[in-house]
Amino acid sequence: MTNTYPSYFCSTFTGNCFFRGRPKTHFSRSTLLPRANVVHFDPPPLLFLWHAAFGFAWFESLLHDPIRYQTDLARLKETPKLLERAGFQSLAYEDFYEVTLEQFERIPSYADDPDMLLVNFQSEEISNAIVMHLRFLASAFLRLHANDYEPFLVAEMISMDEFCAMHVEAFGRESDHLQIIALSKALNVPTQVVYLDGSQDDHAAVHEFWPDEDIKIDRPPFRLLYRPGHYDILYAST
Repeated sequence: MTNTYPSYFCSTFTGNCFFRGRPKTHFSRSTLLPRANVVHFDPPPLLFLWHAAFGFAWFESLLHDPIRYQTDLARLKETPKLLERAGFQSLAYEDFYEVTLEQFERIPSYADDPDMLLVNFQSEEISNAIVMHLRFLASAFLRLHANDYEPFLVAEMISMDEFCAMHVEAFGRESDHLQIIALSKALNVPTQVVYLDGSQDDHAAVHEFWPDEDIKIDRPPFRLLYRPGHYDILYAST
């Protein structure tokens, strides 16, 4: 599948650093995104990968959308129940949840100063907590729906519990389609990922992840760009 995009610029998530901005001179055109303009960075090694990019993009997408903010806030407040149904003890997740909720409740105050959201995500303590809460949510969803997704683990010859322990909950592990699907469904947040990994010759592979594949909710997905080693956020240029 290939898509043609208007002009975009990126935020890059690397290590504990979040780089964001437009180029001062010109865009570097990528042959993998037809008619797409992408800002390229030279980042240090990535530590947070998918979950940090997802978390920041999710928070940022709600800065000027009070209705969806309230909907997502209510859903976030329900996530401890999801974790407990999956067998997580409150001592394991409550600190991560409290930090995530505290930061989420501050989103309206950042509407006039969105850079403060970026500043908070640059805090290792805050971003690590949010990342771990998102990892636990993905794990909880997969554990509760193991019958649906365990067949995808046949090649690995491991159970869903083992997969979640080794690949989903473990900090620093890269995410694959299962984690992305799980988090999108657990939080009811659609996501689109553009893959620049060279697997589609001179075209970018585009995958959309919807909470319900049969009923696409009236909510545009935020767009993430995957290049080997890290994720960027794609923004439409204005």
